[in-house]
Amino acid sequence: MSLRTHSPVAAHLVDLVITIVLVYVLILTPLSSTLLYAIDLDALVLLVFTFIASMLLALVMHVRGVTKLEVSRKILVTLDLIYLVVLLIFAYYWLTQPQYYLSITGNPLQLLAESSIIFVVGLVVFAIASYIRSKEGIPLALTYTEIPPE
Repeated sequence: MSLRTHSPVAAHLVDLVITIVLVYVLILTPLSSTLLYAIDLDALVLLVFTFIASMLLALVMHVRGVTKLEVSRKILVTLDLIYLVVLLIFAYYWLTQPQYYLSITGNPLQLLAESSIIFVVGLVVFAIASYIRSKEGIPLALTYTEIPPE
């Protein structure tokens, strides 16, 4: 931890090295032609899991009236619904017409399942860790409630 920047400099340098290696493997090695289609799959997973889930959470919060914005709740809910519909239309076409954005044919649900495994494994690991820690009396829900002292 740098006292000047209040940032974990060593962690950022490790992240930078890993990113450079992965970009090199993705672009400049014989594996690049095999791996490049995964970028579109990552975008699909990002769309399906992150954007749609975030909009559903925002919709629930705005319906309940939880917001820090000084805007009408009705306007927020309407905008949430419009954006959610647009995302669902994109997700529908991405799932049913993969040949247009992947340039490959195949079962799009299988592609989605294969690229979603990492998220499912993460949820399973978190559930197991939460169960084990709760048996030890350590609630994982409190993990990020307070920033540790420097």
